[in-house]
Amino acid sequence: MAEIKISYTAVPPGQVGPRPQKVKRGDACRFTCTDPGTLEVEFTNGSPTNTTKFKKDESFVAETPGRFRFKCTLTPPGGGTPRVLDPNVGGEIDVG
Repeated sequence: MAEIKISYTAVPPGQVGPRPQKVKRGDACRFTCTDPGTLEVEFTNGSPTNTTKFKKDESFVAETPGRFRFKCTLTPPGGGTPRVLDPNVGGEIDVG
């Protein structure tokens, strides 16, 4: 399973590791985040699957080849102000 790591404490915040992260077509993927709160990831220029939004630890299969940028939204515990990382900061995967 391809694990796409997101960190709001990383420098810069967002996807950890190489961008775009390479993912094989047909691989199961999931977004992970160790920061406290609720993470939602949204693909903004198409999607590797028929869904564009995913929550932390929700699995999906990368079916469509291409490069896909995503934005990340972290809502702190207790419903504080969400922190949004736009697609230029959030991250990108390359399905091939």
